Order: sequence, then C-alpha cells, then structure tokens
Amino acid sequence: MNQFVAKFRDEVKDYVERLESGFLTLEREPANMQVGAEITYHSLYNAYSYMPSTGRFYRQDKVQTGNYPFINLFLNLKLRRTRIFVMFDHLNSGYTGYNYSMVPSYPMNVRMFRYGIAWTFYD
Repeated sequence: MNQFVAKFRDEVKDYVERLESGFLTLEREPANMQVGAEITYHSLYNAYSYMPSTGRFYRQDKVQTGNYPFINLFLNLKLRRTRIFVMFDHLNSGYTGYNYSMVPSYPMNVRMFRYGIAWTFYD
C-alpha cells in the first residue's frame, strides 16, 4: 500500500498553487467607479508543453515554469449610459527579467495599456 501511495504522489506533481486577489469598488452618484488589481502567482512546476502539429498539450518534465507574479491594474467608470475602462496588463513585465511563460517556449505578453468606451443608445 505504501508503494502505491508513493507512486501516486509522484504522479500528481503537477499541482499548482494559485493566488488571486480581487478588486475594490468605489461608488458615487451619478458615477460608479471600480478600481482594482489582479495578482496571479503560480509556484514553480512542470507545466504542460504544446505541440502545434497536433494541436495538443502533453506532459513534460524538462522545463519548469512559474514562480512569477502576474499583475494587472484596472479602472472601470460608469457615467449614466457610458462605460469607460482603462487597464494596465502585465504591469511588472521586465522588472525581474523576461523569463516568464505559462507554457514552455511560449512567452507571455509584455506590458500593455488597454482602454475602451461603450456608449448605450436608446431608440
């Protein structure tokens, strides 16, 4: 029985710890505002690798990924029928080097600034 448990623990070494934090909501009339941060962290683990010729992920044990925080900041603003959002995606890109990937050999996006507006019209 102990051999089976030890073998099972070796098989389940792909376990990943994940931490996400939410956002803070501030509301005032007539505007609603949401300010927040999203932080995702994965501990060091052997991630699945991707094979483009078959379009499938497969298990590998050569390259470890993780041990890197992924930080996003955002602002959502709603003023009557208009919604505006601003987002800094991957804010910490480049601060600790450029060796970050979720899938081996496929790096994550660099720092980006995203914005948008949605205006609802009524007939």
